[in-house]
This record gives sequence, structure tokens and C-alpha cells, in this order.
Amino acid sequence: MAGDDGYPTDVEGHLRLTDAEVMAALRKAERDNTLPGHRHACRIDQRRHFKLIYSRNPDDAAIDTEAGETVFQALSEEFGADHFRHDRYRQKGNAPEFPVRMRDGRVSLSSTISIVLTHLPVVDLDSVFADRKIVGKAERWLKNHRNEIIRSCLMGPSRSGRTS
Repeated sequence: MAGDDGYPTDVEGHLRLTDAEVMAALRKAERDNTLPGHRHACRIDQRRHFKLIYSRNPDDAAIDTEAGETVFQALSEEFGADHFRHDRYRQKGNAPEFPVRMRDGRVSLSSTISIVLTHLPVVDLDSVFADRKIVGKAERWLKNHRNEIIRSCLMGPSRSGRTS
């Protein structure tokens, strides 16, 4: 099964693609600005990926549990949303349960044989990335406004001047 661009959309077809085919398509898209994915191909091939500008901080999260989203929205309003990406991952539960074969051949659950596994912290990542073209300017602006941005959630959208 192939998508509009001729590339497979099913798992088996995708796995049949070789690295050489992927790299050739990437280079082709980079050279031809009329092809889909041109801008992204340039970022990948020329190593102009977005740079981390904000990551979850426990002090910020104590004030605003969605501080990354708040920072992303503020930066987007100041500089334009196309210059930023927000990535949020929050683990859905505790450590996974999995079977462990013991030396005597019996099978036990991981949580019953390891107290450490039952007390692992939940993974909570919240990051904002900036386009390299404006990363310096955006970092300086964020450094000067971070506290008011994070605290703006306490005022709510109507008092902070922001809509989200």
C-alpha cells in the first residue's frame, strides 16, 4: 500500500525500504523546493534541527503543570508558531509488569522480585524547541520573561493577555 507520494504506508512496505532509498529521497526533496517535505529535508540533511530552548523544571511545574505548553504559546505569540515545536510526554503508569524466569525455572512478575522496579519515578518530559534562525533571540527573550510566563497561568487567560 502506497501513499500519495508513492512511499509505502504499511509496516511491511516501510521496513522494506533501504537506508539508501530514504537518503536518496531526502536529498531529492532537499534540492527541489516544489516537493513535499522540502523544508524538513533541508533541516535534516543540513543538520539545522530545532534546538532545545526549554525543558521541564520542577519549580515551574509546581506553579503550572503544563509549563511547557505555556512557554510554547508565549514564544509562538512573540515570534510566530512556525519557529517552535512543543514535545510533551507523560508516562501513563508505573513501571511495566513483565515476566521474569527465575534460575529454578519458575516465572514471577517483575514487581514481586524487585522493589526498585515498583518505585521508579514516572517519566514526565516537557520540552520546547526553537528554529536555529532565532534560537539566540528567543532564549534571551525567554530568560527575561520566563517567570511572568509561568506565573501567568495563576492569573488565567483573561488577566494574562493570552488566550491559551
